[in-house]
Amino acid sequence: MTFFLVAPIYPFLPITLSPHVPNLTIPPLFRQAVLLVDTLLILLVAALVFAPITGYIAYSHGRSFWRWFGLGMVLPFFSVFIALFVAMREQLAEERANRLPKPPPPAA
Repeated sequence: MTFFLVAPIYPFLPITLSPHVPNLTIPPLFRQAVLLVDTLLILLVAALVFAPITGYIAYSHGRSFWRWFGLGMVLPFFSVFIALFVAMREQLAEERANRLPKPPPPAA
């Protein structure tokens, strides 16, 4: 079984393992560690990309930037859709309130 690692992503490794190295066995613990590092890097990048976007969407609709930024760090991909849903729901509620007929002024 072979495993391919790209050198620029893993500069701390002494060698680059590739399919061109014959009969190389990789310990399962090392494979699990590499998968864990890969997963953590992907989640970190996703959080750093989606958290500011979520915060900006919320801030542009009158919500707290930092509260929604925190939500974006916890739920990186889903928080953007949650923020859009909340903003659109609020906007629809305002439009409905503006369409309702105004009550007549009280008779004095």
